[in-house]
Amino acid sequence: MIDTYIYQDESGDTWFVWLREFDNQEQKAKVYANTYDEYWIEHYRPKVFQHIYQDSIRVRELSPANLT
Repeated sequence: MIDTYIYQDESGDTWFVWLREFDNQEQKAKVYANTYDEYWIEHYRPKVFQHIYQDSIRVRELSPANLT
């Protein structure tokens, strides 16, 4: 599942948030292997960075919080 959000912070900067949810690490590895292959790196990745600043990307791996 992929959820996307667009937020604006107190400085007026716009942030695009992209969340992916996986059942386990094996599923994540399979999705990444099938998505980010050499073709993607050669043909799509350069186009992505025509639209966003590469150094603005922040990747975090999050786990559900235990609120009990």
